[in-house]
Amino acid sequence: MGRANLAAGDVVVLTEMEHHANLVPWLQLKMERGIELRYLPIDDAGELVLDDLARTLQGAKLLAFTAASNVLGTLTPVRLLADAAHAAGALVLVDAAQYVPQMATDVAQLGADFVGFTGHKMLAPPASAACGRHRNNSKRCPRSWAAVR
Repeated sequence: MGRANLAAGDVVVLTEMEHHANLVPWLQLKMERGIELRYLPIDDAGELVLDDLARTLQGAKLLAFTAASNVLGTLTPVRLLADAAHAAGALVLVDAAQYVPQMATDVAQLGADFVGFTGHKMLAPPASAACGRHRNNSKRCPRSWAAVR
């Protein structure tokens, strides 16, 4: 998705609590394409600091973040973040790999454009995953993923 839709100077916003699965690909695109990465900070308790959320999202094309940190156990305010990103004109990608197996999840209520999670966290076969996209979003999930609507 990133290689097909991001170019030099495009802004992607992440959080400081991201798992490598939602960090390394963006770092690679920064090196390959020259995208700009911005980060939402966390406090000493592992909670997101949202004081500068609107400013951080200015000009961003994408906000990509975890719904539940696998290290800190932090649950992020997914809908609040999605609404703020959309207000700023950015798309929203939620890494729900740690969230979906633990929480009843209505993907539509999250407000995200894309929600990805792995099947193996829910005892599905190895290498199974899902990428859901909002029905109003024309961007496609990778072909190798099972699209969920």
